[in-house]
Amino acid sequence: MKKFINNYLFEELYASDYGVITARLGLANGRFLQPTGFPDIGPCIYRDKDGKRWCLVESEQSMANRLEAVCMKSPGVWVDALQGLPLIVVQDGNGHLLATNLTEPHRIASSYVLEGKLHNQEDLRSRIEAQIGLQQGGSRWSLEERNKLEGLVFTLDPAALLHGFQFVQWEFVGLRQTRLLHARLEAELAEDPEVYYGMVKWDTIEPGATRQERANKGQSIAVKSRIVPKDIRATFEIDLLGLKSLSLNEDQKRFLF
Repeated sequence: MKKFINNYLFEELYASDYGVITARLGLANGRFLQPTGFPDIGPCIYRDKDGKRWCLVESEQSMANRLEAVCMKSPGVWVDALQGLPLIVVQDGNGHLLATNLTEPHRIASSYVLEGKLHNQEDLRSRIEAQIGLQQGGSRWSLEERNKLEGLVFTLDPAALLHGFQFVQWEFVGLRQTRLLHARLEAELAEDPEVYYGMVKWDTIEPGATRQERANKGQSIAVKSRIVPKDIRATFEIDLLGLKSLSLNEDQKRFLF
């Protein structure tokens, strides 16, 4: 019965153009939380069409990292249930592990991955360039070759098709895949949500050494900002129409889903 229900739900969702899963969360401890802070702008706080104030607690990029972490274990390999999926390992000249396509934020599009030498001393970048038909050193590319790009990425790094990628190593800007899997955490704010408090670090040894480069000496004073949530919601979205439009066979598309 369980298998029948799972298959039924799978087929019902897969037949849709878009899938959305939501969950309501609560604080595990305390009464306020630390929102994501973005460089130069701080936390993302906004009002919806009904005038309610919301805060973006975890962005799509951050949630992508968390979703990928579910599939990965140290030192950057697939969890046991996913063993057998392709893994690109980057080592230094002495054979020490530097990174894998699972640990790199840009996955297969990471320069550390593309500039690595294969066993025949050919770099992965050159192989991709040849297999997908890039011309004039990467400044020209026929969109008729798009199916080759999607097929190659699926073969080397299938998760990159879900989380998106962009090859910036070539001049042609169309070497990318939009994100098919989205997730975010949002908090509806309480009536008076802002929480501010300070911190200070005293240094009785060298209190005047605060500005010393590459050191944590001296005294420092800082302000901390937190928010009080009224409600916390997690949203997960998958673009099934985009997934099913990939130039893959049906089994490969269903595997990605």
